[in-house]
Amino acid sequence: MLSPRREDTFVAGLSMGGYGALKCALRAPEVFSRAASLSGAPDITGICAENEGEPYWTDIFGPSDGVEGSINDLYAAARELPPSRRPPIYMWCGTEDGLLEDNRRFGAHLKALNYDLTYEESPGGHDWRCWDAQIQRVLNWLPLNAARSDADERKEP
Repeated sequence: MLSPRREDTFVAGLSMGGYGALKCALRAPEVFSRAASLSGAPDITGICAENEGEPYWTDIFGPSDGVEGSINDLYAAARELPPSRRPPIYMWCGTEDGLLEDNRRFGAHLKALNYDLTYEESPGGHDWRCWDAQIQRVLNWLPLNAARSDADERKEP
């Protein structure tokens, strides 16, 4: 059974899914209590600008000059979220990943805003071998035992 409680609801993803996980948590903090991004793509404004005019990106995010400050901009989402509603965030990126600098910049942005951020890097690229290993660290970071204990307490005898 899925819990309707925020405390029991987490979101995680890798690559563009990492962007999506961060967007979910920052734009719907009433739903998600934590978010994890592995090799995420947090700078969608930059990605859209680099790919100006490519239908793949404009079909999803619109013209690149309209992305900054929009609902899709994670930098804006992080700034706009009141401190009392900010979920803890876990980010990891491999040191050989093409998205490393984007992750470093976004991690620094979150730290400057005083988010509860766990940011890690280790050798690795943008591939499943790395993500399979790192998801174990995410699972250890999540308060899964607390969520299970709360669920057990709510069960009727």
